[in-house]
Amino acid sequence: MTHKATIAALTGLILCAACATTPNVPGLPPQWAGPWTLQKDLGAPGITALSDEEAKALLGQTITITQPRALGFREACELPSFRVSTQTIAEFLADYNLTPAQLPLAGPTVELLDIKCQRSVTWQLARLQNGCTLLPRDGHFFQLSGSAAPCLTKP
Repeated sequence: MTHKATIAALTGLILCAACATTPNVPGLPPQWAGPWTLQKDLGAPGITALSDEEAKALLGQTITITQPRALGFREACELPSFRVSTQTIAEFLADYNLTPAQLPLAGPTVELLDIKCQRSVTWQLARLQNGCTLLPRDGHFFQLSGSAAPCLTKP
């Protein structure tokens, strides 16, 4: 191998290694884009930072999610990154120290959208298989607009 070929090969390896360590920041999936209005409080079966009155006051507020910006609850998220994943209902609820008996969500799995902001603001939205979309917020679970299907298997 010539000196130039060796340098080219090493440069390629270094660039390839740099590519492998660069985090993938996916774009916003289209099904999650747009405005979402808190339409119904599904309750707070666990520990909550919100009183029922404070949760009720949030109904009607809107979160707007777009690629360059997410807005909601008087919080702006410039240049958010998005991650979509799928969990079982039990795994999702365990993240909130809950069981399916405490919050009987419909279906076996949930698709999650994690929105990470450059600052401390982080949101998570959840879509059940039947189309119901949820926002966990300070211990309460809110059903979002566009969710015609019931979120809970028991009222």
